[in-house]
Amino acid sequence: MSDAPITPDSGVPVVQLPTALDVWAHQPFQSRAEEREAFASSRYSDSADAAYRAAVEQKLSITSYDDEPRVRYGTGAQSSNPDANARMGRALIVATEEDHAEIAAQLAERDRVAARDAAIAENERQLAGAITIPDLKQVDPTKPATPFKDREEQIKFMSARDENGNLRYDRDAKYRDWVIERIAASSF
Repeated sequence: MSDAPITPDSGVPVVQLPTALDVWAHQPFQSRAEEREAFASSRYSDSADAAYRAAVEQKLSITSYDDEPRVRYGTGAQSSNPDANARMGRALIVATEEDHAEIAAQLAERDRVAARDAAIAENERQLAGAITIPDLKQVDPTKPATPFKDREEQIKFMSARDENGNLRYDRDAKYRDWVIERIAASSF
């Protein structure tokens, strides 16, 4: 083996190893503190150290944080067009079919979540208005009846329906007697 240095002219390929700065530039910032530290570095403000500034820009381009809003950019052609709608800032954005499909999927997911949330809210509203009817076999007839707190509660119990949708007050004599005792105990 020769002790001659390896040069591009010697016919041996020269592979440039990445520098520590190259490796650092291809890893996202681990925290906002690290990001601030990079911008505050004297190397960033040194006009002769363009490599460091480029490395910071590269790191910034691949960094995202959990608390950041997610922004989606279209991949279609974009151009400034003076004839475009003024509300769009004179910009015409042409979206690809892939962009349309992704946006449609996001809208469908948003609508699905909104419908689910509305159904949950409606269910909670109905549960808030629901009444609990005790097992009348367990009610002690020797104890005084519990009065209704207001007419609204009384109406709910009088309007209660059984599992077949029939008014329980009309069809169940024991239930009707229980409600009448509660009405008699009420003082509104």
